[in-house]
Amino acid sequence: MNTQLTQSAKDSLYEDTKYLIDTIYYISNGKVLHAALIALLEEMNLKNKSTAQIKSDITALIKAGFLKKKQVLSTNANILILTAFPISKLEGKPSRDVSEIPTSKKAILESICRIEFIINTLHEYRLKQKTSEPFDVKRILRIMQFRNSTVCVPLKGINNYLLTLHNRYDSLLSGDFLDDYKYLEVIRMERCNNLSKSDSYTIDPDWQAIKDTHIDLQETMTTDAQNKALYNIYNLKNSSADINFLIIEDNGQMHIRINIYDNGNLSLERITALTTYFFLMFDKYNINYEKPFLYIFVQCSNEDIKTELENEASKRVPNFYGMRDATKLTQGLVTSGIRVQYLDNIEVSFINLHIDENYHIFYY
Repeated sequence: MNTQLTQSAKDSLYEDTKYLIDTIYYISNGKVLHAALIALLEEMNLKNKSTAQIKSDITALIKAGFLKKKQVLSTNANILILTAFPISKLEGKPSRDVSEIPTSKKAILESICRIEFIINTLHEYRLKQKTSEPFDVKRILRIMQFRNSTVCVPLKGINNYLLTLHNRYDSLLSGDFLDDYKYLEVIRMERCNNLSKSDSYTIDPDWQAIKDTHIDLQETMTTDAQNKALYNIYNLKNSSADINFLIIEDNGQMHIRINIYDNGNLSLERITALTTYFFLMFDKYNINYEKPFLYIFVQCSNEDIKTELENEASKRVPNFYGMRDATKLTQGLVTSGIRVQYLDNIEVSFINLHIDENYHIFYY
């Protein structure tokens, strides 16, 4: 941070650029591609915020040390990452207690795709609603919350997301859903207790037993078996994916749209495995016998990877379980653990986000 700035000057800059800080923190989980941030704010169409003003404010935040830059792959593009001071102001805690923003290659590449998805979503919403009204951070978050989406939810916020979902659909979710919430809450409370070196949280013995049983099961299973039996929404978020939209009808029927983001490691095998884990997880969460309807949107960084995956997925596989129209996609799903009779409940689409064209970043 620029030590020449007085505390008063830092506070003043924070207030003047809070629209930027809020956007990076709440919409992009603390990090965002420089050029994509400008594109996002232009799509948000905030009042009195011209592109020139946005660029000037970004420069001021970088010079003040509120943002740091990190090069993306071997390109001229940079990711902007919030530093401890602005995060501490938002979270109301000392800078030393602020968690560092993840900046691994995987985290950066998936975040680029996630923000591009948000930009496209806002643009499509404008076209559908025929509106040019501003989209501030609160409005974007309301839209995502209405969709029961995890797109703007950081990993550390998944427990709150689960609680919100439980409160909204309490009678339509199984006990497995609540058990997964309790399991993740115990892990969070244990971590907080360890960091504070005190028992800040008193853990319910029944909740602790759920967590202990979960750990015992993990020790007896292969990774694939764990993912099929014990997968949860935290795992989903951590696998470069998001719930785009989720609704549960009064009869318990679930409809879920899920984004799988390109993180430089897209393959048909990975897509079919993740899709299987997602389907089995939501089937586990369903209190009734209706199988979930799952719509997978593979968010590809460029046209080449989209076309390659589409072509591979659509290749015919003769004499597979007696199906006339079996493809490598259906073969992969069945091999991963989806029963043939439930294949009609799953749709997989491939989307080109044009990351290479828009930002000159090449994942492969």
